[in-house]
Amino acid sequence: MSRQIEQLLDTLEKDKGIIFAKMTKNEAKMKLTNNTNYYKVSCFKKNFKKNINTGKYVNLNFATLYDLSVVDARLRDVFLKMSLDLEHHLKKRFVKIITEAPSIRHKGIFNQFDSYLESIYTGRSPYISIFRKILPVTNDVTHYDYPIYNKYGTGRSLERLKSNLPVWVLMEKMTSGHLVKFLDFYIVKRLANYSYFSNANEFYKNVNKIRNAAAHNRPFLFNINNVAQVGSITRVSSFISDKIKITFNKSSDFTSAIRVVQNQKFHDILSLLYLYDQYVEDTVTKSIRKRALLNVINRTKLNGDLYSNHNELKEMFFTFEKLVKDF
Repeated sequence: MSRQIEQLLDTLEKDKGIIFAKMTKNEAKMKLTNNTNYYKVSCFKKNFKKNINTGKYVNLNFATLYDLSVVDARLRDVFLKMSLDLEHHLKKRFVKIITEAPSIRHKGIFNQFDSYLESIYTGRSPYISIFRKILPVTNDVTHYDYPIYNKYGTGRSLERLKSNLPVWVLMEKMTSGHLVKFLDFYIVKRLANYSYFSNANEFYKNVNKIRNAAAHNRPFLFNINNVAQVGSITRVSSFISDKIKITFNKSSDFTSAIRVVQNQKFHDILSLLYLYDQYVEDTVTKSIRKRALLNVINRTKLNGDLYSNHNELKEMFFTFEKLVKDF
């Protein structure tokens, strides 16, 4: 394994132009052996420019890549917590609205949602009811959700359950991916107070991508500072651009911020930030998360010299800091 890491580092140096000035190869090898792995560091090179003639990266230190991997891990930790907070508050609001709305029979919402999913299903294999997906039959009494499965699990009683499941069961067992579809269902069917969820319906799918990356410990901050690197947002939504205008009231600063936001991942980050601000009602939790984000931003300044030659990345950090401070 040690020899393999040495070969990978040699390739970074000779073929990619990565410099080992602020972190020696031996130090780099120790980091990859004990703290992380090659991919979780090397992937961040996609944030930096190459010489168009040689195809090698310009003034890029391995220490910069490693520092970004540390920042990325800390940021993912905060993003995961924020995503879970947001998911909880959206589900909590759904339970309240649906149970209180005289126009909705809340014990039948499960069945309505299942019918909607079946109507939009385009797969080749037979449609599998959401009942069976999130409320399976189990005899495993050690399963954390056994009490729910035992009471509501889909066995012979499936037909009876279809019209009698409480909405809280649906919300409790619904995945974040199911929540994306439930938001769409709720808006399409124009159910009680549906307009309240309009921004969530449009942007929560972006949050779900961040949540999944963070939950599965996948690097996030690569392909973050260049519009062309990971798709592009041709038109930034008014929901997000209006928020940015509050922070960047000068036209030149606003134009620069919009350029950064056109990167798909950065746009997803702002989707999380602004949906969080709109739907999470707990001010104490909001304050804790904001402080955590600012701590991560301050971490990028700890080794600021590593980024001195990389203006686009510095611009991205600057824009993010300004937007978080106004969050």
